[in-house]
Amino acid sequence: MTNPYSVVTLYRREQLCAITSGTISTIPPITQIALGTGGVDINGTIVQPVEEQTSLNNPVAIYPIEGITFPLTPSTTARYIVSVGQELAGQEISEAGLIDANGNLCGVENFEPVIIPTTGGRRIFQIDDEW
Repeated sequence: MTNPYSVVTLYRREQLCAITSGTISTIPPITQIALGTGGVDINGTIVQPVEEQTSLNNPVAIYPIEGITFPLTPSTTARYIVSVGQELAGQEISEAGLIDANGNLCGVENFEPVIIPTTGGRRIFQIDDEW
């Protein structure tokens, strides 16, 4: 996550340190994306997430990952994909979090609000995990 409004959480950084040092042999994979409305302040300015976060500022839903792609060569970015439909109609989504198989927040990205339409179709969210 190289976006200035994204962060790898301290929890995930500790896991990455442990696995690369050999003190643990596995870490839980990313399995879900949480979406929320707390990525901007009252004036609509994007809020900088912090590595100590353990949840989104205002979570509204969690979705299982629908797809993963590796858009770069060499493969240093995993792109996680979910789609959202009428269940969030009218919501102004402005934050997303990568959640691991144990339910822990691993990364957060905040962005300008995306309004989920009240009729027709689904909205696709793609969150990159960049290294």
